[in-house]
Amino acid sequence: MDSPAIPVPLDPQEQPILDRLLHIRDALLLLKQDKSSYIKSRDVLPHYENVIAEVDKVNAVRKDQDRHLIHNRR
Repeated sequence: MDSPAIPVPLDPQEQPILDRLLHIRDALLLLKQDKSSYIKSRDVLPHYENVIAEVDKVNAVRKDQDRHLIHNRR
């Protein structure tokens, strides 16, 4: 099953974040495809923490954008 096409971010600041998230997804897919052993939580947890960090970065970028929009409306 293929993943749906991922749209290009509108804000260029989000592109590196998207690239890192795609890299994390690929690493998790490799773990999943390795049928020689079960997936261990200690192998997945660092990826989870990296995803949380990237989501925090996206939220910060978008929060900053919202501030600029609110400022421009006044």
